[in-house]
Amino acid sequence: MTIEQSKTQLISLIDNTDLKVIALTGAWGTGKTHLWKEIRKESQDPIVEGARYVSLFGVKDINQLKLKVVQSALPVGGESSSLTEGLLKSWKVSVDALKKVHQGFSALDELALVAVPVALRNRFVVIDDIERKHGSLSVDEVLGFVDEFSQNFGTRFLLILNTEQFSAPADSALWAAFREKVVEEEIRFAPTSGEAFDIAVPDLNSPYRVMARTAVDACGITNIRVIRQAYRLVVRLLGSTEDMQLSIQARTVPSIVLISALANKAIKDGPTLEYVAGYNRGSNDFARLYLNEKGDAYKNNVEDSTPAAWKVLLSKLGINSSDEFEELVVAFVRDGRHDAEAIEAIIRSYRENEKRTESRNLAQAFFERFNWDVTAPDDDLVADAVNLIARVPDLDAYTVTALGKHMAELPGGAQLEKELIDGWLAHFATIADKAEFGESPFHQPLHERLKAAVDSARDARIHSATVVDAIKYLLENSGWGHREEAAMRSATIDDFETAMRTLRGHDFKLFVLKGLDILEQNQMYEKHFGQAGTNFLEACRRIARAEKENRFGRLLRTLFSESKVSALLAEDVSGAKS
Repeated sequence: MTIEQSKTQLISLIDNTDLKVIALTGAWGTGKTHLWKEIRKESQDPIVEGARYVSLFGVKDINQLKLKVVQSALPVGGESSSLTEGLLKSWKVSVDALKKVHQGFSALDELALVAVPVALRNRFVVIDDIERKHGSLSVDEVLGFVDEFSQNFGTRFLLILNTEQFSAPADSALWAAFREKVVEEEIRFAPTSGEAFDIAVPDLNSPYRVMARTAVDACGITNIRVIRQAYRLVVRLLGSTEDMQLSIQARTVPSIVLISALANKAIKDGPTLEYVAGYNRGSNDFARLYLNEKGDAYKNNVEDSTPAAWKVLLSKLGINSSDEFEELVVAFVRDGRHDAEAIEAIIRSYRENEKRTESRNLAQAFFERFNWDVTAPDDDLVADAVNLIARVPDLDAYTVTALGKHMAELPGGAQLEKELIDGWLAHFATIADKAEFGESPFHQPLHERLKAAVDSARDARIHSATVVDAIKYLLENSGWGHREEAAMRSATIDDFETAMRTLRGHDFKLFVLKGLDILEQNQMYEKHFGQAGTNFLEACRRIARAEKENRFGRLLRTLFSESKVSALLAEDVSGAKS
């Protein structure tokens, strides 16, 4: 039932004075309380305007409930009414009478309880958050209170609750019995996701609103708090700009909404965060690699879910595949690691390469059509393939490989695949800096011709690295790759000496200190860097001997004397004194 339908029906029930107990039930966070407040705000009925509202959140016993009822009837901010004046007068008379009986009745809570019948007689009372009461207050007591005052004092009640959230099974059974015997009308509140979004984000001029609302609807989220959190995350990660292209919004907003909702467990049996981060990134090993680190209990829980439904959800959201962007968003919601610069760089690349983003979307649309539109004429798919061949410089090698396999199955497919591969290789040859073409962390397959070209470029890049490049990489990344290993293994004594004599200031300092660190841990580094540590040592000996009388030689002797390998500078490689 939509919000407008529920609103109309609830107003009708409230207007029917013969109804003593009405229930408004629905999932938590969907706006039940908001609905009541809207009705009260718009109503001109004095009964509705004078309604008493009580939340049971954290209420521990029935006396606390009664006290809250009295408090709700007291004037606020100087306001007064015939009811409150009558209440205060009756309360004073009752207090005076009780004090004459026994001085012990002067306690505030006991005196206040006397006023409850006056506060509720012939009134309309809203009791909210019944399922969020304290564990020590039983549903039986609450429902007994409602039954007593509706029967004996003409009080009418609107009960607002989420029956699925009762912590004790007995509470659910009591509610079922009460609903059968006492509740005269029940409205099951189930707003649409779009309606919940409109409550969560009411400003029609909010950035990304249309795209975020569509994503929330696709996810089926109706919890207003979850929607607000998801929308805030969208604005936080993308900024409050209003000029972002729709193609980039379509690429980013659905992923943020989905990941935020999953982090809040707002999608029943939804995909794991790791599945989203690795979706269609070549093989399906991304989530498996992660799950292997999590242990059997976590793996069994994930394996019980339904990956087919996960794919349906991502398809509804228009998420065809993930990349580093989803990884960063997952890292943020799971670990709180907000790499703003990295996210900004990705968004900037999307902006600067709008044509590339468009081409990627066309490629994913081709995959979707090829795999799922089984009645589509082959000629249409061939036309799409030809369009993609013209855009091949905008596509990565792994996408091109997958496209080629699909194109090969079409009429004239062998020629289509060849033109696709040739086009990409021609583009690859024009790229001066091929540093970005590393190995895929997801073991994605590459067409043999593409693999040969990428491997050749990688080998050339590896062998072009110098020992200075390698040391700099180690300092900046606390690790190394094939390129750095090759550079360190091939570095000669002359290379180390030339570097130390050429570098200046801070660069020289870091180079020498890192070289000394490698020498101190040579047993560990030797299997990766070969004789690099020994060659660094010999270069230092050369300089120390040649520059014995100046600051250069003194500096090296001082550094070695303070190190874990202080004796090595004065020894040759065989261990004899020089």
